[in-house]
Amino acid sequence: MALRKQVLAIIESCEKVLDTVGKGKDAKEHVDAPTVGLANKMIQQAQAENKDDAVLGAVNLGENWVTWTTLLAAMRTVYNSLPEDKPKI
Repeated sequence: MALRKQVLAIIESCEKVLDTVGKGKDAKEHVDAPTVGLANKMIQQAQAENKDDAVLGAVNLGENWVTWTTLLAAMRTVYNSLPEDKPKI
């Protein structure tokens, strides 16, 4: 599924950033607006495809002030809510 691969790409980017900056103060850096916008579109698509998933329905990044750790948690929730074609991470 294309959406699952797109979500995985965001997850991998988050992990690379967090591996680079560590889990301290720098992990609180905000994600750039275009990345947040893409992630929000992916979340909306996943929610539309899985209307009965209450946990997925609760995922909401908002528009501003998203940290890399928040984005990673949200995208892992989306990834794990999509139909499986790969092992869950």
